This record gives sequence, structure tokens and C-alpha cells, in this order.
Amino acid sequence: MSKSILVLDNLSKEFPSVSGGQNLRILDGLGLDLRAGETVAVLGTSGSGKSTLLSLVAGLDAPSGGAVFLGEKNLVTMPESELVSYRALHLGIVFQQFHLMPHLSALENVSLPLELADNEDAVTNARVALQSVGLAERLDHYPAQLSGGECQRVAIARALCVEPLLLLADEPTGSLDIQTADSVADLLFNLVQNGKTTMLLVTHNLQLAQRCERVLHLRDGRLVEAAAR
Repeated sequence: MSKSILVLDNLSKEFPSVSGGQNLRILDGLGLDLRAGETVAVLGTSGSGKSTLLSLVAGLDAPSGGAVFLGEKNLVTMPESELVSYRALHLGIVFQQFHLMPHLSALENVSLPLELADNEDAVTNARVALQSVGLAERLDHYPAQLSGGECQRVAIARALCVEPLLLLADEPTGSLDIQTADSVADLLFNLVQNGKTTMLLVTHNLQLAQRCERVLHLRDGRLVEAAAR
């Protein structure tokens, strides 16, 4: 059996009540075991806790209880200084809104995380990554000079170029028109499958979710397996 890449153990998250009453529990003893090379989608309605879950998995927020193991490290107990570098080396994230640096070219945006990780071949590897997403002719273009679909391709290249343990995809096609969304989804899944990358996809799009090997629903603070298709 392949090794576990992400393990969420009895994960919970509470927020103070606006009215001053009992805390609002968004995640309630949630568990997940994501194996190497596996693609898993999490479906949920607005307000179900999808964004909260992603923030906890990425180590951007602390849970109220439980553990988040990425590889063999518990992100919850890791010192902040170590967490920042560990996240940069082992976690790739594709956001709905791209989050590219507007003053950097496509090549510079992709090479940045490699340079921060002291990769001596940062520029060469970034160039290869952009070629793999079909942007070999757009290396020197800035985000404002690229279409939405091209910006998301840059973001995918940036996330995958570090060869992360885990790829988090947060509504990766949510801001794109239908035709562009289909094209970007095809690209993303081809790259993930060819690279045997482990991916956790969070979305409200059932069609996109069903391209993953497993589909889970986030309900009442817990993950529930979807019915067999």
C-alpha cells in the first residue's frame, strides 16, 4: 500500500459566536488519509467549511483540536519558522484568483518559489514548467498581458515546479469561462496524473470533482464518502 501523504486526525475548528454565545464549530472531528499519487475532491456548499479546511491543511491557520500530518510532520506543532520553509518545499497551491505577482513576468513568477528554496536551477526548471503548460512563447509576459486561462496555467506551473508532496487546488477553474475552464482542468489533471502528484481538490463543481479518484462531501463538519457513481 502506498504511504500516506496527508493525514487529518480528529481535526476541529471553532470560531467565537458573534452574539457571544456558544462557539461556532465549523469542523468537528474530521478525518482524512490521502495516499501518495491519489486525487481526492472535497465538495461542499458555501459556508460548509471548505476554505477553513484548506487553511488548516496549508498550515495558514491553527485548528482548535486535532493534527495535520503532511508527510511525517505534524504542521500543528511545528514552529512557525520551520513551517514556512516546510510549506514552501512540500506544498503547492493553485488558487481560484491566480495570486500572481503583477510586477513579475511569467518566468519570474514560476521561478520565485524555486529561488526561495535555493534551487540552483530555478530559472531552467521554471522554463521547463512553463513549457509543460503550453506557455513557452509567453515567458516574458506579465500577468496583465495574459488571459485568465494563461494566468491559471502560470499558477499551475508555479505550484508543480517544486514537485510538492501535496497539491492543493482551491476552485482552480472557478473564475474562468466554461471553455477555458475545461481546457485548464484537462491540463491540470494530465500533469497531476503524469507526475503521480497527490492532489486535494476543493470545489463546488460536481463535474470537476468527479474527475478525481475519490469524492468526499463536507457536511456538518465532517467528510463523508460520496455514493458510488
